[in-house]
Amino acid sequence: MNHHSFYQKYFSLKLDKMNVEFKRKSEAIDSLKALGYTTQFELDSDSIKVAGREMEFNLEEFKVDHQYKFEAFENGGDASALYAIEIPKENLKGTLTLSYGKHIQLVSPQMSKKLNYNPEDSIAI
Repeated sequence: MNHHSFYQKYFSLKLDKMNVEFKRKSEAIDSLKALGYTTQFELDSDSIKVAGREMEFNLEEFKVDHQYKFEAFENGGDASALYAIEIPKENLKGTLTLSYGKHIQLVSPQMSKKLNYNPEDSIAI
């Protein structure tokens, strides 16, 4: 087993078995990238798209592997949610970030349920 696959397997177990908390969104993104979540997704009302490409996936085509929420900083930034997304049929893994606060995203009720995203709620899950 090479060093990278060992790290991936070890860290994956850590994410799955423990309640991993990150203080900064950048730390979570870096850790997820090390696990293969390298694609950046964008939200549409009832689907997600690969940023910069003509690939779109409906609710049934993706799954949420992990979800992290981050509080707003004192400098007025929005609170946000970070999702680790997998699209099994395309062998794609990546991240999706949604904002809470003054820059909320509009989503369909079905998407809101799948992502556990309600911008009117507090930041806690």
